[in-house]
Amino acid sequence: MPSEVSFPATAVWGYAYETAFSFIFPLALFFFFRKRHREFRFRPLLVGFAAYFAVSLVRGAFRYLILTDSVRQIPAMFYTISALLSGVLEEAGRYLAFRYALDGCDSFQDAVSYGIGHGGMEQMFGTGVLASKFLYRALRCNSIGLSGMIAGMDPERAEAFALELESSADSSLPSSLLMSACWAEGMFLHIALSVLVLAAVVYVGEKKQLWIAMALHTFLDIIPPLIVWSKVPLPMLTNSLIALMPIVYAYKVWKRIRREEIQNGFKNDAPRRDLQSGGKL
Repeated sequence: MPSEVSFPATAVWGYAYETAFSFIFPLALFFFFRKRHREFRFRPLLVGFAAYFAVSLVRGAFRYLILTDSVRQIPAMFYTISALLSGVLEEAGRYLAFRYALDGCDSFQDAVSYGIGHGGMEQMFGTGVLASKFLYRALRCNSIGLSGMIAGMDPERAEAFALELESSADSSLPSSLLMSACWAEGMFLHIALSVLVLAAVVYVGEKKQLWIAMALHTFLDIIPPLIVWSKVPLPMLTNSLIALMPIVYAYKVWKRIRREEIQNGFKNDAPRRDLQSGGKL
């Protein structure tokens, strides 16, 4: 166990930045889009928040039932099942939200708003809460010292907590900036998946986009542990480059659909569309 732990100023500022970024960026991004295009509505944003929260509860229950101690002892099985749960349940929740809760919100602007809400909830109450916890620990540890932090703990727990503090103290503002860039990419990934799922709900012949979204989400959740296990150089950069693939794919789907809409004379606010026949669902 370390005799003392101290968080350098750059680590404290880094955790402060991560906390602020996690809670501010999603809403700032939404209002940026809304200022440029008034078609960005609050309803999909709020439904995105609620849907992610609901899916998290369901996913948590499944994880409790399926990811038992015996499964956790087999890392490959644990990460694969965990990725499947996230990929399938999150995209199923996204589909149900567009199909029922957002009936009538059929534009791609609505998909972007929903994606910001969905990803924003994950960012705020995932990375945001975690970053704020590290910030509190950093300030507290620098104030009362390691001995004050572990006072009253049993020796085994105290040692584990001290090692955790020492590890979290090994951070910096540049690493926090890099982390936030990855989180921003994650937000655009949620937007991309929302575009695909909206296409599956709104357009005839595009139902396959739901299954593609599930497959892409699952694949992206499997990649990080594979990168770590394979000891790939520059793991964060490698993961970020791979995460660009679904974003590029969703952009191409959006461009194709918009081109077909224009060719068929549809307006941006048209009801559900059959692009092949020019009719409506």
